[in-house]
Amino acid sequence: MKKRPSICFVSLPIYPVLDPSKSLEGIGGAEVQQRFLIHELVRRGFDVSVITRDYGQPDEQEINGVRILKTCSASAGLPLLRQFHPRTTSLWRCMKAVNADIYYQRTASFNTGVVAHFCRKHSKRFIFSVAHDNDVAGGRVSRGSKRRFSVTEFRDRKMFEYGLKTADQIVVQNTRQGLQLRNGFGLESTEIKSTYKPNKLPVAEPSDTILWVARLLPWKRPEIFIRLAKQFPEYSFILIGGTDDKNYYRSLALQADNANCQMTGFLHYEEVEKYFDQARLFVNTSDAEGFPNTFLQALARGIPILSSVDPSGIIGKHHLGHYCESIEAFSHHLAAFMDNSELHRDTSIRCKNHFAQHHAPDLVGQHYETLLMSMA
Repeated sequence: MKKRPSICFVSLPIYPVLDPSKSLEGIGGAEVQQRFLIHELVRRGFDVSVITRDYGQPDEQEINGVRILKTCSASAGLPLLRQFHPRTTSLWRCMKAVNADIYYQRTASFNTGVVAHFCRKHSKRFIFSVAHDNDVAGGRVSRGSKRRFSVTEFRDRKMFEYGLKTADQIVVQNTRQGLQLRNGFGLESTEIKSTYKPNKLPVAEPSDTILWVARLLPWKRPEIFIRLAKQFPEYSFILIGGTDDKNYYRSLALQADNANCQMTGFLHYEEVEKYFDQARLFVNTSDAEGFPNTFLQALARGIPILSSVDPSGIIGKHHLGHYCESIEAFSHHLAAFMDNSELHRDTSIRCKNHFAQHHAPDLVGQHYETLLMSMA
């Protein structure tokens, strides 16, 4: 039997999702998604390691069968110089210590280029995984749009583009990202869906709760959700998410006070799961996404989705809810799902079936196992 290659995940912010005692508000969807993948690969017998930032943990440790090494802290080093030392030097040292066959890095950043160069220099294989549509928006640096591109600093964008072109494999979440890569960079990719594993699925009927979950950022447009709540005082609207911008939070809280909308602030992942267990509808109001983990949390439970983004057109194509381009569309479809139990039931069944057919951990894990074995 062909030997399984060892794989190292380079994800500096991931430690809080691997060690719940370090849970922080800044945890992103890319880190949560990698946790699911890491656990699935360990279950399949792969030798998995992770390189992460210094959060006060030991230099090296093992958690749930995963070897974890740390680089420097986010604040270490001198301004202007810290990107090169100690950030790059400590990352390079960790990659050398791990000595994996394959290195995996997700999200566009300066480190995409660092990992790619290490792999080229040491005859290792490199997988870059696109986390968000904006990672590959706008094409090459010379033609990119700073406003829409995930990486805005010229130096970082040049390093990212180098890493992207040097990668042995590029994994995308949806068809749109694949087209952006082909049209903007002339690069091909492998589409592998995101995955999710709930602790357990609810058995009780959902309440009349309408749920919104994300970090509170302007481009997530939580104001639209609050406006919806004001239009439907008969239902319970819950907005979950935190932000470092206290003024922005206060502004949203003031708007929510004038509507039928409960703001919880930041909640840990396990707490958010409980809210999904009770939700009847999930609403996403972002102006751009990759494939949100919240979609997976909703689909696995059979919760219809009303969203201003529709990755690969799956919501419309598979009738998993509705793509809404305006507040009027949100209002219309929200009323339809809340008033029509047959529509909600049929859509709920389609959501569960779609998750099982495209996003189940075993299915996604098999796709990654095939990819990794082909690179061994």
